[in-house]
Amino acid sequence: MWPTVSIVCFVSTTLLSVVHVAHSSGVGKWDVFSTKTPYNWAHPEILVDPITDQGTNVIFKNETCNAVHISMIARHGARYPGSATSKHIAGIRDTFLKSKDAAKLLELNDWVNPYTEDMANELTTVGQNELYDFGQRTGKRFRALFEAGAHNVQFLSSNKPRTIDSSKFFYKGIKQEHTNFGAHNNQLDDKLLRFYDECENFDNDIADKPGYFREAIKFEESKDFAAVKEGIKTRLGLNFTFTTS
Repeated sequence: MWPTVSIVCFVSTTLLSVVHVAHSSGVGKWDVFSTKTPYNWAHPEILVDPITDQGTNVIFKNETCNAVHISMIARHGARYPGSATSKHIAGIRDTFLKSKDAAKLLELNDWVNPYTEDMANELTTVGQNELYDFGQRTGKRFRALFEAGAHNVQFLSSNKPRTIDSSKFFYKGIKQEHTNFGAHNNQLDDKLLRFYDECENFDNDIADKPGYFREAIKFEESKDFAAVKEGIKTRLGLNFTFTTS
C-alpha cells in the first residue's frame, strides 16, 4: 500500500522589494536581501531541473533506499505587502518630500504607490510561478512515488488566500508532471497551521508583552544596526534622522 503524501502551504512572508536609488558603488544581491525576498534571489540553485526520481531512490552505505512517504511544510509564494506596510512605504515618500533634501528627489512628486489595498498580502505573479515550479520539480524528483500513489496525496493550507493559492499553483505544477492526479482538494486547517491564532497562552503570556521584542530591541541598539542605518543614508545621499519606527 502506498503512503499518503501531505503537501502543506504554511504562513510566512516572501516578497522582493527593490528601491532604485542613486549610488556610487555597485549593489549586490545581498544588499537588498530581506525577510520578504523570493527564494531564488537568495538561492538560485533551487531552479536547477532535478534528475527524474532523484529523491525516490537514494544510495546510503551501499544500500538503495526507496522513498515510501513524503511530508512537506512549505511557505507560500512571494506576496504583495500588507496594508500597513503599504502605508509605511507611502509614508517614507512623504517624509523624503518634506525633508530639506527634497530637491534631490523631485521624481518622487510623480511617484504613485503601486501596492493598492486590494493587492494586500495576495500572491504576486512571481509567487504563483514559484509554487508552480516547486510543484513541477517535486513531481519529477519523486516521479515513481507519485505515479503509484497519486490518489493518496493530500493538500492542506491555512485559510489565508495566499496559502490557498500557493497550494493551487503547487498542484498545477505537479499535475504538469503527473496527469494521473485527480482534482485539487485543499483542506483548510487553521488549528494546525495557525495554531497561535487560537492559543490563549500566546495571547496572554507572549504577544505584546514588554519582553517579547527584547532581542529585536537589543539588535536595533547595536553598533551593527547603526552601521546599517548610516549605510542607507550614504547610499541615498541624504541627511536625515533614521529611526526604526
